[in-house]
Amino acid sequence: MTSRSNFSDDEWQQVTGSVIVAAAVISAADDVGEDQESELQEMQAFRDNLDKLANKQKKSAFVQEVAAALASNDMDDFWDAHGAMGSAVSHENPLEDRLAEVKSAAAIVDRVADKKDAKAYKKFVYDAARTVASASKESFFALSSSISKKEDFYLRQLRTMLGL
Repeated sequence: MTSRSNFSDDEWQQVTGSVIVAAAVISAADDVGEDQESELQEMQAFRDNLDKLANKQKKSAFVQEVAAALASNDMDDFWDAHGAMGSAVSHENPLEDRLAEVKSAAAIVDRVADKKDAKAYKKFVYDAARTVASASKESFFALSSSISKKEDFYLRQLRTMLGL
């Protein structure tokens, strides 16, 4: 069984932090400027749904442990990651680079965790990002999707990087 004790402090920080980074990438993907209402909705959806997302992987005590570590976070990490990606719009720090961090964390989990826990973790990361994407409607049209084209693009990139 995989647990926190299987990871070094740096690895654990990467493993838990990558969930936040994945969510922040999706939130920042179609940042529309000054209005932070959608970002607030997305961050709140992320925070409110951590238990639900972890319960989707309830057979993995490892995912439960990651979710518990995230739940104790005051979400400053989310805002820090989101803010750092603000420059991504000007291509100084591309979102793809941040997704590469998630891929790196997934590689650590693949190396350290058993296969079931690794797969559950990757699904948890993806589900967290998808929850953020679905949190706010990005269009004024009533029948439009809650996931924008940019969010969908980065969700597909994330899915590929996680090997899902």
